[in-house]
Amino acid sequence: MATRSALTPWIPVILWIAVIVGLGSSAFQHDQTSRFIGPILRWLFPDWSDARIAGLHGLLRKSAHLMEYAIAAVLAYRARQLGARGRSRAALALPALGLVACVALADEGRQATIESRTGSPRDVALDVTGGVLGLGAAPFIVRRRNGSGARREPGGPRERRGAGGG
Repeated sequence: MATRSALTPWIPVILWIAVIVGLGSSAFQHDQTSRFIGPILRWLFPDWSDARIAGLHGLLRKSAHLMEYAIAAVLAYRARQLGARGRSRAALALPALGLVACVALADEGRQATIESRTGSPRDVALDVTGGVLGLGAAPFIVRRRNGSGARREPGGPRERRGAGGG
């Protein structure tokens, strides 16, 4: 049986962090995303004012923060779970949340150095909130391989009902 490297579970986390960094580049600044999101919103809501369209565009952008970091948290939780079997949910979640917070701080700090972007403490808080939401769902998304999430093999052992007088 081949052994898996300790880094293997972290590959999706690393790739997703690269996606987050890419989304934090000037290519995804508000003015750039409004070029393709704006026409879609105007098509969907032709009677809406420019201000209302802009508000929805802003809401979609902030929702993207939540989703990006929720996904990052779930991936980090999964990587911790695969690398540290038998740990409590808190022991899996806290390092994942720490990673999410570090990535959020680094990304917003980096954005503050880009002329066309702005780094925002509110966005860091939003990102960490997304991480918390992701971690709330992580135990239901990520199945434990040796626990209640394990699937039974057909014809495998079954509990006997009524045995033992109870």
